[in-house]
Amino acid sequence: MYIDTHSHLFAPEFDADMGIVMARASEAGVSKIIMPAVSPESYDDMERLAARYPGVLYPTIGLHPTEQGDTGEAEKRLEADAGRYIAIGECGLDMHWTPETIDRQTEILSRHFELSRTYGLPLIIHTREAFGRMIELLRHNTGLKGVMHGFAGSVDDYRAIKETGDFLFGIGGTVTFKNSRLPEAVAAMSLDDIVLETDSPYLSPVPYRGRRNESANIPLIAAKIAEIKGCSVDTVAAVTTANAERMFDFSRI
Repeated sequence: MYIDTHSHLFAPEFDADMGIVMARASEAGVSKIIMPAVSPESYDDMERLAARYPGVLYPTIGLHPTEQGDTGEAEKRLEADAGRYIAIGECGLDMHWTPETIDRQTEILSRHFELSRTYGLPLIIHTREAFGRMIELLRHNTGLKGVMHGFAGSVDDYRAIKETGDFLFGIGGTVTFKNSRLPEAVAAMSLDDIVLETDSPYLSPVPYRGRRNESANIPLIAAKIAEIKGCSVDTVAAVTTANAERMFDFSRI
């Protein structure tokens, strides 16, 4: 069985065929799917979906780094019922889309760190073209835990992040891309540090690159990791599922 630790199933790309998408995920062996929040506008849709598929879909609460608001609505919902959420995020730093707001992003990320500590929830951290700054922040905020979503850093980035706290690394469809440098990092990682993710509807693995992504593609990602690590797909499935279950307390919802 697999766990998809990052899927935006509340995106409009899934409105027309959600039932079919969920059936395909189940057939592929995906037993649980974590839905990282993006903005306050996504919260209600995300929570409705989680209620529709209890024990399968798990929502988080937070603010994507490209959003320039504040964490007020997320904090209000956490205070009302923190037990509805599996993690804090998707939060982080993005120097690709909004480099001019990096100072504001840093402020908001620091607030997510505080929420993680207050509620004892792991973080789901987005980092794009900002690993140097992210590592610096984590070194000044030791003792945190969570998943480095869509990890695209170097072997050195991986090792530096591991020194700052209890972090796992989300590996998705990018690992299957022909010119990706991610396989080099994955080869150096311990399998005990890896969780699987799709980031659907984005970043479909080969051979579906360019199409809508969905959780049913998780076995393709697992197969590529198995190839890189020289182990069986069953081993990747078992270890990454155990890693996700260690990091996220699915029993809280």
